[in-house]
This record gives sequence, C-alpha cells and structure tokens, in this order.
Amino acid sequence: MYNDPANIELDTDDFKLLSSIRSSIYSALVGEVNPGLRAIFVDWIPGSEYAVIFFYHDGIITDAIESHYSSIMAEAGGDYWECRGQLIGDKSEVVQLDFPQDLPLNHTSIVYRRKEPFVDPVE
Repeated sequence: MYNDPANIELDTDDFKLLSSIRSSIYSALVGEVNPGLRAIFVDWIPGSEYAVIFFYHDGIITDAIESHYSSIMAEAGGDYWECRGQLIGDKSEVVQLDFPQDLPLNHTSIVYRRKEPFVDPVE
C-alpha cells in the first residue's frame, strides 16, 4: 500500500496531528468499545492527504462490526485534523486478527489496546 510508517521520521507537526487524531478517536470510543476490539493503530506518513486508522478485531467481522467501527470513525472524523496548513482526511481498515496472534508492531501510533490474558512464565 505504502512505505512502512514505522521507518518514517516525524517532526513536531506530525506528533501534534497524531495527538489530535488519538484524542478524536478516544472521544468517539467512549461507551463504544466492544469485547472483540483488540487494538486501534494510526499510520501517518508526512505529506499524505490522509491518515489510516486500523481496527484489529478478534473474531469474525460481520456487517454489524464493520458498521460499528465505521460509526466510530464517522464520529472521530468529524473533528478538524490539520498538519502544516493542510486538512487531513482519514481512511480506516478493519482487520480480523484473532488472539493469540501477535499484533503488528509497524504502525506509527497506538490509540487503544485491550489487556489480553497474562500467562505467568513461572508456572
């Protein structure tokens, strides 16, 4: 799709944008987190016209789940996101990634991650 955002250098304006996006999504998540939501990550590449928001879901992704995450993004995307004088849009992707599969580590920023079962290594 595009270069790995984890290898992109970000400046103060980029971090302000990511903070604004995270804040918008946090507000939209109030009362909307479902048990299948494992994580939400944001990818941002400086100079892009949009940020990509990834919803990682544990379980089958039904139309109702897609609609639920879409409504969260509609609420969050209603906020004004700007970077270097440019309005920034959003795209979202819903990805089925069942526990215990590892969540990817190559995203620009984390918004939400559920606490998953802890296994004591000294058992």
